[in-house]
Amino acid sequence: MTRILDARTATLGADPSVLGFETDPTSPILRYLTLHGKRAYQLSWSCGTCGLVFERQTAAQETVSIEFLRSRLADGVSHIEGPLVEAFSAVIPRGSYRVALLEIRPRLVRPGDEGDYFSKESVALFGLNPPHYDLPFSPETYYYRMESPPGAGLGQGLGGLEDGTTLFEFLAPMISIRALDASTLDSYRNRDPRRALPTAVAISVLEIASPATLKDGAVDSPRCRQHWGWTHFLLDGHHKVNVAATEGRPVSLLSFLAIDQGLCSPAEVERMLESLRSEGA
Repeated sequence: MTRILDARTATLGADPSVLGFETDPTSPILRYLTLHGKRAYQLSWSCGTCGLVFERQTAAQETVSIEFLRSRLADGVSHIEGPLVEAFSAVIPRGSYRVALLEIRPRLVRPGDEGDYFSKESVALFGLNPPHYDLPFSPETYYYRMESPPGAGLGQGLGGLEDGTTLFEFLAPMISIRALDASTLDSYRNRDPRRALPTAVAISVLEIASPATLKDGAVDSPRCRQHWGWTHFLLDGHHKVNVAATEGRPVSLLSFLAIDQGLCSPAEVERMLESLRSEGA
């Protein structure tokens, strides 16, 4: 399960920045993560009743790596280091962040396959989304899910979160898995397991969604009424994460959680983190 190794709150970022958050001026319900001013991912709809969403857009075609940190991240970090935070602060938008160093166990998911959140858990609570289609929503990309903590199953709630809520953790790549370099994958696959875990980097949001109404038979249990989605958008470390997923290994992740950009409150961010701490204790 996800373990929190270190966490802190900070005001970070640059203006202008390589990454950004955008609300569509012609349709304010649509929100995006942007890269170089172009849309890389659609985020959840801002109504909060339509279900969790992240959908890859055309600009999601490159990593956001910082060359002089490459070897440091490959070696792995055990705590949040000032130089790492300062370097990535130069590419993320200005705002309030919960910076968290995590140990994760990612699992690669193809849309529509067994284990796909959007065709399983999302449909169970929200129905088909959008509702006028006959198929489940697709994020238009392979993505990763993190191993669920005990008690995080559909309808069971998670740790300190209130009854009827379930936390889901996603990791969305900024490049296609087909673009990964075979020799780099091999270097991580053959890495000495006694070394520290290599570290990937992501910007993330917490989105909370619940259906406007609960119809009879729409969910497996009336206890499940709300989904919390912690979605990490992978900036650096695509090869590390892919090898961890295919080999069943852990990897560390430095995540910049944008407190003011998700469908949540600062108190709900803290409640989620505290729940993960208690589950990992």
